[in-house]
Amino acid sequence: ALRAYGYNLGMAFQIVDDILDFEGTEEEVGKPVGADLAHGIVTLPTLVAIRRHPHDNPIPALFQQPHDSARLARALDMIQVPEIIDESYAVAETYCRTALEALEPLESNAGRRSLEELVRYVLKRRH
Repeated sequence: ALRAYGYNLGMAFQIVDDILDFEGTEEEVGKPVGADLAHGIVTLPTLVAIRRHPHDNPIPALFQQPHDSARLARALDMIQVPEIIDESYAVAETYCRTALEALEPLESNAGRRSLEELVRYVLKRRH
């Protein structure tokens, strides 16, 4: 139960972290917005944008020329739309639900409630 909980919580946490790379501020995430993309790191929001926009997408070309600021700006504009961010959050929420379901066989006590609260925190940490 705890292994499944930890895996799913970790996946949700990473997805939210990846979303914050596009949605957060430099002060919140400790690095410039879009830093992962600028370094060629493919994250869920990037994959969603590539899937939703298979044609005329600046992301693949950006990986060929990572220092092209115009392509980076276009890619960020494409990824930062609510549809991409919301779809990415929906995936994180699914992992959170699965993490909570993994706890069901455990006794209801303060420890389990703390683990449940941690799951809720993962989704709230964007604000």
